[in-house]
Amino acid sequence: MPRSLVWTLYACLVLIWSSTWVAIKIGLEDLPPLFGAGIRFSIAGIGLLAIARLMGRPLRTDARLAAVLALLPFAAAYGLIYWGEQYVPSGLAAVLFG
Repeated sequence: MPRSLVWTLYACLVLIWSSTWVAIKIGLEDLPPLFGAGIRFSIAGIGLLAIARLMGRPLRTDARLAAVLALLPFAAAYGLIYWGEQYVPSGLAAVLFG
């Protein structure tokens, strides 16, 4: 992989990750925390399923593993982040999450 592509992908990752916390804070102005998180992850899931389909990737998985991964790192962690950002600045939430 060319070095310039690696740096470009890294820059995209940093930009997307750093904007997440501000986007959550803005979203909390209009939506309840868990509803906003649900919408965000539903859109992301649909997008990832579409990409997997376009790439011809099989969509089979272990249902129990998928449930554990959905509940613990995503539902619990991001649910608490969305709830907590109602009370703390987005920068502090990003540092604490990191």
